[in-house]
Amino acid sequence: MLIHKVKSQLVLRLGLAFVLIFAGVSILRSPQDWIGFVPAWMETFISRELFLTLHAYFEIILGIAAIFNLWPKILYAVTALDMLSILIFYGID
Repeated sequence: MLIHKVKSQLVLRLGLAFVLIFAGVSILRSPQDWIGFVPAWMETFISRELFLTLHAYFEIILGIAAIFNLWPKILYAVTALDMLSILIFYGID
């Protein structure tokens, strides 16, 4: 039973890591495809392009941390807040 739990946690962790790293790399490779997801009001604080680049690196770092299971409680709380902020500021389409 314990082995099944460990395997399922590993699969979930690697799946999350893949999504985060894929999104981050995709943002860096073709930011023009992602710039529309950044709210226009973001320009008040920081340029949308810079925000997008910083967010891409942030997601890559979260993905790498998920692969190595670094600080799991903090990692998954921050990842959940990241996903929640995307839902709040962009919405579901």
